[in-house]
Amino acid sequence: MVAQGQQPCRSTLRQEPILSVLPAALFRTLQIINIQSSVTEGDDMTLICITRRNPDRSISRLQYAFYRAGRNVQEFSVSDRYRVPSAQLEDSGNYTCDVRTSTGSVRNMSDVLSIQIEELFSYPEIKKSSHATINGDDINLTCDTTLAPLRDTTELQFAFYRDGRNVQEFSVSDTYRVPSAQLEDSGDYYCEVRTSAGLVMKTSHDLYIPFTIIPAIYLLIRNIQSSLTEGDDLALTCVTESANTKQQFGFFKEAKKNKFDNRVQQFSSSDTYRVPSAQPEDSGNYRCAVRTYKTGPWTMSNVLSIQIKAIFTTPKLRNNQSSVTEGDDMTLTCDTTRYSVTESTTTEMKFAFYRDWRKVQEFRVSDTYRVPSAQLEDSGNYTCDVRTSTDNVRKRSSMLSVRIKALFTTPKLRNNQSSVTEGDDMTLTCDTTRTSATTELQFAFYRDGRNVQEFSVSDTYRVPSAQLEDSGNYTCEVRTISGSVRKRSNVLYIQIEELFTYPEMKMVPNTINEGDDMTLTCDTTPAPLRDTTELEFAFYRDGRNVQEFSVSDTYRVPSAQLEDSGDYTCDVRTSNDRMRRMSAVLSIQIEAYTIQNIIILVLSGCVLVVAVCLIIYHNKPQHEAVVQAAFRKGVSQQEDQLD
Repeated sequence: MVAQGQQPCRSTLRQEPILSVLPAALFRTLQIINIQSSVTEGDDMTLICITRRNPDRSISRLQYAFYRAGRNVQEFSVSDRYRVPSAQLEDSGNYTCDVRTSTGSVRNMSDVLSIQIEELFSYPEIKKSSHATINGDDINLTCDTTLAPLRDTTELQFAFYRDGRNVQEFSVSDTYRVPSAQLEDSGDYYCEVRTSAGLVMKTSHDLYIPFTIIPAIYLLIRNIQSSLTEGDDLALTCVTESANTKQQFGFFKEAKKNKFDNRVQQFSSSDTYRVPSAQPEDSGNYRCAVRTYKTGPWTMSNVLSIQIKAIFTTPKLRNNQSSVTEGDDMTLTCDTTRYSVTESTTTEMKFAFYRDWRKVQEFRVSDTYRVPSAQLEDSGNYTCDVRTSTDNVRKRSSMLSVRIKALFTTPKLRNNQSSVTEGDDMTLTCDTTRTSATTELQFAFYRDGRNVQEFSVSDTYRVPSAQLEDSGNYTCEVRTISGSVRKRSNVLYIQIEELFTYPEMKMVPNTINEGDDMTLTCDTTPAPLRDTTELEFAFYRDGRNVQEFSVSDTYRVPSAQLEDSGDYTCDVRTSNDRMRRMSAVLSIQIEAYTIQNIIILVLSGCVLVVAVCLIIYHNKPQHEAVVQAAFRKGVSQQEDQLD
């Protein structure tokens, strides 16, 4: 858990972190750093725990502790440094530092600093110059190690030991020579490598070297057949004339000329080495060795040459066609040559085939694998296996890469128009590229998975005067005439835009009485990009036309009568009549004048007359004053004229 005021630790050198110290913090642990940019075995390593104290707060001495991989490596002290003289590989790890006040009331932990101690030189390996372990032989032992690339000038010293006793003191020579080795020179050898100052030291593994002479040894093939064929059981027996029953036997195969360092069977009490179902690669030169039970030197036998005859050759997979195109029949043949087991018989073979390591044909006597009408997914890396009927011998061919060539590309469906509006002609094209101009193809089209145009040689699908219901997800399919190769395009979604909205009937006024004027309007809105489209309107009452198509969207009935009541609709169409839409029904009822209506009308007239009279009466005094003033003004003007 990070304490208040703690800053994260950075492992980057020469970079000052940006600080944001809270006023209340006594101190802040900034980071733990390594003075060296890199540390190699034997170097002195020093880690510093950097903190910053708050200048506004008095604080006693701080105490520091250091940890590696969560384990304490230096207890709390006043030193902010942790020193590792002559660092070793085991000093690698994730380091942190902990800072606290002397009372322990405030405590901060740094972030993790990962340190990897670089290897100064590799662990040594002791090697013997000769495989021979016969008394009197000269033996050279070498202590091999490799210095780090940046420390290749470091001086190293080498020492050699036998059975834990030093046989050659430390020196700059990495070789120890045993001239004319004797029985007493047998033992477990190892070497040590160190720097000249002795700060880094490493020890090799033990190498056991025996020197002895025992009675003659020879190998005997224990096998029913006079000759060995692959699949036969091979048995080698190591026979010695010694009467000692506490002996161990080991078997070796020649790896390089005169070098029998490939131990095929470890030392054990068994004097026989068996190879069930031997293969040609088991052919070679063999030797056996005998040593005293559990410990002691050993002596090698003479050389015995073993030759395993092959029943059949390693198969070779062959494609009967130089190239394969989609729809072609492809045949692969697993070729192998059979050898006669005896003069009169040959071994029965079975063959299996694989593509990309998956079996595509089980084992059978046929050496061919046929793919009728090959497709692109039949491309891959093919191999074949050949085995005997008893499955005691099995061989695999090398890999054959087969690439099926496309007859035509995967089609792409294209709309020739960027957008389609109701009434437009819509044309879709199914684009594909033929690899051969002579290939004849057929095309089919689908909307929402349903076929809208059967297979034909036309690569286009045309929809004259498209409607809203022609919207949907379109695909096309391309096939050869024989149907052996089929490919489907991507999905193309097409939305047919509305040319104009469904019309709506509106009436003014809302209620109509006998004698009233009635006006019906057929409202519709054209698409924004087609607002110049010319529309025509027609009106119907009870299904009968009352106004023929015209550019007027209004139907007027002056002085409506009862017989004008009914179910009204309007019809909107384009001028070329390719698009037409009918409105919903608007039921209109013309109200008749009843006695109640007449009384209401008379009372309304009376109220209107009374209101007019009141207005005239209210305005009469003002009117008389205006008339008198005008009269006096006229008389005065006449008198002025007479004067």
